[in-house]
Amino acid sequence: MSNYLAIATVTATLEAVVRDAMQTVRPSAEVTSARPESDPAFVGAQLFLYRVVPNVSVRNDNLPTRDAGGRLVQRARYPADLEYLLSFYGGPDTEYGAQLLMGRVITALISEPVLSAERIRAAIKGKEPTLDGSDLDRTPDRIRLSPITLDPEQLVRLWSAIYQVPYVLSVPYAATAVWLDSEATPPIAIP
Repeated sequence: MSNYLAIATVTATLEAVVRDAMQTVRPSAEVTSARPESDPAFVGAQLFLYRVVPNVSVRNDNLPTRDAGGRLVQRARYPADLEYLLSFYGGPDTEYGAQLLMGRVITALISEPVLSAERIRAAIKGKEPTLDGSDLDRTPDRIRLSPITLDPEQLVRLWSAIYQVPYVLSVPYAATAVWLDSEATPPIAIP
């Protein structure tokens, strides 16, 4: 599974996937994971992690376990789903700029719906020293990327309460499941 650097590593890897896709359409396109701001000259995407929730399909598989001999088999762990909002900006001088970038990113994410170990290693190397020690590339469970649906009320609440900037073309995506392992060794239970 992975250590505390897993969430930041997923974000950095997703940034790289989005950047690579957009730069095939607009070589100057950039990705930022900062909080969205209103900048009409920006060309690219803002990748904003707005929510981390337990993965509902495996959330009960998180307790530490030992085998019959008392050896630790699994530490306590947390299965997280990371929910992102990708917002696209085409700049003031292009027609359909944001739509072109969004279309290219969506097709790239359809083509690469799982973050590979190689892609994760490249992201870790690209964000040194911040991500030094990340072991996400060695986890047996791969991170899956999929679009999610926000109803209009959720979308309005997200943009008005969190961002407090005018709405721009956006698509929500989830990265599932990111396992975070406890660093503590649980005590042996008394029989």
